[in-house]
Amino acid sequence: MTHSLRRSLSELSQQRALVAMGEFAAGLSHEVRNALTSIRVDLERAERKIPDESTRKLVTRAMKHVQRIEGTVTGSLRVARTGQSRREPMDVMDPLAAAIESASAREAAGPIRLNNGKAPVALRGDATALEQMFLNLLLNAVEAAPGRPVDVSVETAEEIVVSIADQGPGIAPEDADRVWQ
Repeated sequence: MTHSLRRSLSELSQQRALVAMGEFAAGLSHEVRNALTSIRVDLERAERKIPDESTRKLVTRAMKHVQRIEGTVTGSLRVARTGQSRREPMDVMDPLAAAIESASAREAAGPIRLNNGKAPVALRGDATALEQMFLNLLLNAVEAAPGRPVDVSVETAEEIVVSIADQGPGIAPEDADRVWQ
């Protein structure tokens, strides 16, 4: 009975923490979105005025990252307010390709290889959330094995499976329980 009471109190504490975190995230998201709007406007102005093509490409890439962050913030607010993410018809290869491009630009990145082509893989999902998840996994892989190859594959049989494999040391046993947090 004592164990059950402790578990119930722990679950209640976790629920309260999640509610507080959701409220904090909503406020933070609002402030981040305001700053991103200013950055986006400045980048748009700079993009129109820069005559050098290579520099314009850098500004265009920065704009894409701002748009991705804006999408992440918007999606986070939606989840905080409704408990649901957007699910629309999409090709999983689009957010995966965008994440590979972003991760490949990192200085420590070795080659990131998409092993089975770029054939469309249709599903219903949140492209922005998937891109962020893929990017996080790819950056973890790059960090685990700097300069070494990262292999990405997409399999479609009964379900869609995206695999990201690096040559790093793996997850420490004491951290295994926290990987989904």
